[in-house]
Amino acid sequence: MQAPDVRATQNVPDVVPGSDEARVLDRYVQLVSAQDSVQKVLVEHTAEGLCVWTVIDAEPLAFDPRKPVYNAELQASHVAQDAQVCFHLVNRREYPDEELNQLLPAHGRFAWRRGPKA
Repeated sequence: MQAPDVRATQNVPDVVPGSDEARVLDRYVQLVSAQDSVQKVLVEHTAEGLCVWTVIDAEPLAFDPRKPVYNAELQASHVAQDAQVCFHLVNRREYPDEELNQLLPAHGRFAWRRGPKA
């Protein structure tokens, strides 16, 4: 399946368009948005740089749905190797809703989220 053309930075005003972080984020969202298990991607600026939080919906502890996300992290990181970007992956089925909300960044912004199924 070909990844859709997605510009995540248009949804996140804190990310400077054209910056290394923006290029990594755009490529990452382009790749993971093509994966059915990926539900949303949030971003947050921290002292370490741009933190990207990806939420998947998959069987608990299953590796297969995680693998393409990890591969996307590697591929996106190669776009700008000096970019200050860190990645976090959370499977929503492994946490009750209250705990999931505590894991995700309180001030994170949606870079991308899956729309309702038709």
